[in-house]
Amino acid sequence: RVVGLSQPVALVAAPSDRFIYVASYGSRAIAVFERDPTGVAAELFFAGDLLVGADASTGLGLQGLSGLVLSGDGSLLYTVSSLAGGGTVHVFRVDASTGALAEQPALRRGNPAAGTGSASWGMGGTRALHVGSDAVFVAGSSEQSV
Repeated sequence: RVVGLSQPVALVAAPSDRFIYVASYGSRAIAVFERDPTGVAAELFFAGDLLVGADASTGLGLQGLSGLVLSGDGSLLYTVSSLAGGGTVHVFRVDASTGALAEQPALRRGNPAAGTGSASWGMGGTRALHVGSDAVFVAGSSEQSV
């Protein structure tokens, strides 16, 4: 049992299946697990601390996590947060050798003229996302938009 993994809502495996990422709604965190390196058993090992997004610009971090998607090559992990600033897609660079995540700039609902976000109107209540080869699609339930 991992303390702080409250209300897991989504998980995704790295392309190598070596690392598993779990989004925790209640803990506002992403847990990283590593599969048994011998490949003999399907056992998972907690690979490190829970990663709680800082998002210093809003202070909301990973509040309202509801989904995770990896890019096709596994180099980026995208999360959907429905409550963080009204709707946010957090982006993390993935270290393929350790499974560690490094937070990148987030895309969030806001008014770029007021300095509160990027041009992302329509992301209120983000619930789902899809990462294509050249675009990220986000569904915003509050604003009935994609």
